[in-house]
Amino acid sequence: MRADTATNYRRLLHTRIGIALAIALCVGGFAYAGWLKPLDLLIYDWAQRLADKQPAPDILIVTIDDAGIEQLGRWPWPRSYHARAITELQQAGARAIIFDVLFSEPDQADPQSDLQLAQAIQAAGNVFLPIYISGNATGGLRESLPIPELAQSAAGLGHVHYESDNDGVCRSVFLREGVGQPRWLHL
Repeated sequence: MRADTATNYRRLLHTRIGIALAIALCVGGFAYAGWLKPLDLLIYDWAQRLADKQPAPDILIVTIDDAGIEQLGRWPWPRSYHARAITELQQAGARAIIFDVLFSEPDQADPQSDLQLAQAIQAAGNVFLPIYISGNATGGLRESLPIPELAQSAAGLGHVHYESDNDGVCRSVFLREGVGQPRWLHL
């Protein structure tokens, strides 16, 4: 009877090991094929909701939206508007101003507005401007920086690129990016 018990135990052990290996291979195959990605994202999003982190009360996000365009006129706005916004934010006590508008070309219509914006950025002393990394005509990448007057006046420059997951939601960003070497921190 003991021999039968040992044989049954070995048979049961081999069966369980075989089932475990089959499950591991299936899960590995599903993960490799990307079939588990939607479930992974669902679990991640659910866990993030459980964290329920409230935004810091001292952060203000000013957006360019339809109401602003209706009030101030069509885009692009004169750079004097941006200079005035920076001055008002600085006077209100903003510790940092991150400006996610690229000024990669001089203002042809009003060249003095570039100087006015640079002066407002310099006076505030806490304005950070974006670097955009995008594709070029030859299929490579290029960095678009603000015009030199603005870049030199800024407290810093950083990239604002992000990648969305397959479902269109951004869950992470590259902390550093750059063409050739990742030297730009994310704003």
